[in-house]
Amino acid sequence: MQALRQAIIDVLYDVKAYNLADDCVFFGLEPPAGEHDDPFRSKRLYIDARVRRKTLAELLPVAEKIAAEHDDRVLAHLLASHRAPAGSAAR
Repeated sequence: MQALRQAIIDVLYDVKAYNLADDCVFFGLEPPAGEHDDPFRSKRLYIDARVRRKTLAELLPVAEKIAAEHDDRVLAHLLASHRAPAGSAAR
């Protein structure tokens, strides 16, 4: 699950800081929590604060939505491995 979190962070890191808060909300992550919760301070920390406490079940739909908007091979591979049938070697 840490790999999925990191892939989400890596993909969203490429979003401009002035768009990041809105993009996070669009993808299903929390909006800014206050004036000190600002992607201009650190985009990685901003994104990490939104994904670190999420369960796999909560992260998967977020990751799917991100993957639909951003072409990223690592994220696509991780999502494919989570879609594999139970008992498959891909897990």
